[in-house]
Amino acid sequence: MGNAILVVDDERNFLTGIQLLLENNGYAVDLAQSGSEAFRYLQERTYQAVLLDLLLPDIEGIELAEFLTQRHQDTAVVILTGHASMDSAIKALRYGVVDYLFKPCKPELLLKIIARGIESIRLKREVVASRNKFEQLAAATWEGIAFFRGEHLQQCNPQFSTIFDLSEAECTSRQIQDFVENWQDCLTTLAECAEDQPAIFETIGLRHDGMSFPLEMRIRKIAEGDRPRWVAAFRDISARKRDEISRLKMQEELVNAQRMESIGLMAGSVAHDLNNILTSIVTFPELLLHQMPATEKYRKDIKQIQNAGKQAAAVVADMLTVARGATCSKERCNLNQIVEAYRNSLDFTQLQRSHPSVEIAFQLDPNLPDIIASTLHISKSLLNLVINAVEATGQNGQIRIVTENRSLQKMYNGYESIQAGAYAVLSIQDNGPGITTTNLKKIFEPFFSTKNLGRSGTGLGLTVIWNTVRDHQGYIDIQS
Repeated sequence: MGNAILVVDDERNFLTGIQLLLENNGYAVDLAQSGSEAFRYLQERTYQAVLLDLLLPDIEGIELAEFLTQRHQDTAVVILTGHASMDSAIKALRYGVVDYLFKPCKPELLLKIIARGIESIRLKREVVASRNKFEQLAAATWEGIAFFRGEHLQQCNPQFSTIFDLSEAECTSRQIQDFVENWQDCLTTLAECAEDQPAIFETIGLRHDGMSFPLEMRIRKIAEGDRPRWVAAFRDISARKRDEISRLKMQEELVNAQRMESIGLMAGSVAHDLNNILTSIVTFPELLLHQMPATEKYRKDIKQIQNAGKQAAAVVADMLTVARGATCSKERCNLNQIVEAYRNSLDFTQLQRSHPSVEIAFQLDPNLPDIIASTLHISKSLLNLVINAVEATGQNGQIRIVTENRSLQKMYNGYESIQAGAYAVLSIQDNGPGITTTNLKKIFEPFFSTKNLGRSGTGLGLTVIWNTVRDHQGYIDIQS
């Protein structure tokens, strides 16, 4: 077989016919009926040409064309569609596709266009490879390239114009420091470079509208007479910087998960021993109080010992919840049922009595789907969230408990990076003062609290929530 071609079209009959035509003319052919299938093929092998329809079941074909022309520049892209428009044609040609054809298309014309596109790509590759004098720049033909002498920009390629959002004429009418922040600092290093030694900088690029962006420059000196001439490749590294930030965030989340796992192991190992000790602290005072007259002067002190033991037992219970989260039993249930059960519970009634000025409203989506979950753990998470909200709002607080359906078409970057998909959402909203940026990163750490431990919760309430959500393959989002 000869050159490899990927045909992307959702019409099965068309694919069968085009495969026969191309294979009879010596091409190796792969077929894809969707954009996702095409991406899979592109990751596995290299193609000399891609024959692409614009109407695909999962993505717009024009988006795939843009991706191909940017990421697979050694591949000739030919649009063959029955759903043509002037706008898509302009976009396709702007992206750099070889041609834009309409269905039905004569086989002879199609074969000619594909052969011409493959040959054009091949010739372009040979021209680039022949520029041995500029070998480093030839490897970066998609980058912005500029020649300058002194501070005057003499020549640039279209990619340079695109990076800085100017025409070529506008670029060459400016000086190099108009495009690069801290250019004087770069000059000091450039003066020390040998003619065959490139200098690499990471700095800030400047656009004419005042916008700035991360910029990488590779500069090499060219010997021409008494005054040196320079050639430089410019790369907008905004995407790379975003990826670095994303990786750092993922590493931070991994470290946090490992820390929480360690806490869980620790909690499981000590909780049972603490329970044995606390059994005596809680039960013996109960026996003493049962046998002690109501007028006994030590009765109040023993009662305080008993209450302290119960508080310690609550901490141990939460530690066990953290340790056992991965083994909790789950069943089909509905968030609305869990919320309604909480609204009718003794805990909620006592909360309203102790905070009569706090208004708690419920807004439940009647079409909420069932989920597979631990009713006990979700209920405890809801209880902890509402208690935190009540304590945060103080007098005249307003709290809303909301359930809803939410569908994410793409990854959502909030407090966590949430994958695309359909979700049942439980939200607790309050009008409290909010959480500081510093504390926001720590609130799920065990025993972290801005309150007095022992007087307001155990210090593990939010840790239990974090562990519960992780155990249910869910996500947490916080807006403060």
